[in-house]
Amino acid sequence: GDSDEELLAQCFVESPESHEADRSLEKITRELVNYVQTIRGETGQELRQEIETSFQTKRGQIVVIVGNKGAGKSTFVDRFFKFKLDRTLKERCLVLKIDLAPAPGTVEGLPEWLTDRLIEAAENALYDRRNPSYDELVGIFFDHYQRWSTGEHKHLYETDIDAFKIKFGEFIANRRRDKPYEYLTSVLKRAVRQRSVVPCVIFDNADNFPVPFQDAAFQYT
Repeated sequence: GDSDEELLAQCFVESPESHEADRSLEKITRELVNYVQTIRGETGQELRQEIETSFQTKRGQIVVIVGNKGAGKSTFVDRFFKFKLDRTLKERCLVLKIDLAPAPGTVEGLPEWLTDRLIEAAENALYDRRNPSYDELVGIFFDHYQRWSTGEHKHLYETDIDAFKIKFGEFIANRRRDKPYEYLTSVLKRAVRQRSVVPCVIFDNADNFPVPFQDAAFQYT
């Protein structure tokens, strides 16, 4: 059963330390979820400003789980989100787990690699393991869509809506290709704004690599 994640999680040997970690992680998760619930009660421009501020000020938590190789760190995290976290809280979490083991192993290019993996994980989690539809992509970039329709492309929007939509689709494709990090943050902002979920990003198996690689992965968080 070494490759059976659910079996490993069920067989995890609990200890006073793991119980304390459970309580700490749940407290952090609950505080973040409550923050999202609080700003959801705002309306209009106030809501948008609150969300933008939350990302600009990085109102999040970074948790580093340290232990010897084979100590059960990965199993602990899997078990926490699957079995230990309160169900109502779990439903409010967007869990994005990235296994670093297949990473190239060099610091150069690591941010781009992580961004690509996170985009894939986020789209799979948010859109049931399929590519987002055109309308869903428009929702992600709705602020841009509104600006186009009332600003620089207003006349195209009013005279040829199909051409406008094609042009906007090309804009989204270019953003995904040329600015993947901005695309990723747009996807996550949309998830927070529309679904009121808390993104929980997990980088696993960092200890397979030298310290400079681990530092780079930590800095990315």
